[in-house]
Amino acid sequence: MTDRAQYTAITRGIAVSVEPTYLEANSSPGNSQYVWAYQVTIERLDDQLCPTEPSSQRVICKHSYELTTVTLAEAGFDDEEISDVIRVMSRNGGHCDCEILYNVAEESRLKSRYWNSRVAKSE
Repeated sequence: MTDRAQYTAITRGIAVSVEPTYLEANSSPGNSQYVWAYQVTIERLDDQLCPTEPSSQRVICKHSYELTTVTLAEAGFDDEEISDVIRVMSRNGGHCDCEILYNVAEESRLKSRYWNSRVAKSE
C-alpha cells in the first residue's frame, strides 16, 4: 500500500505542501506500528532566502532552523510536529534553513541561483 496524495495548505501566505508515503516494509500493522515518510515543501523558505521580486529583502541564513520553525508554526504545526520535520530535514542533509533548500528540496530558486553563479564563474 502506497499513499501518494499531496496536501497543501496556505496559511497567512505560507504554502506548505506535505506528501506522505506509507512505508509498508517498516510497518507492523499487527503491532499497531505504522511508519510514514513525509516530503515537506516550504515555499515561504525559498521566498525568504531567494525572493523573486528584486525589491524584496533577502533574508540571510543564520545557520539555524529559525525560519523553518517560524514558518511551520505560522502554518499551524505544533512543537512536536516541528521537531519531527526538523529531525527529518537534518537526517537528509538539511542542517539549517539554507541547507534544507540546497540539500533536501528537489528544486529551489536558492539552489538554482547558486549553481548558475558557479557556472558563470567557470566560463
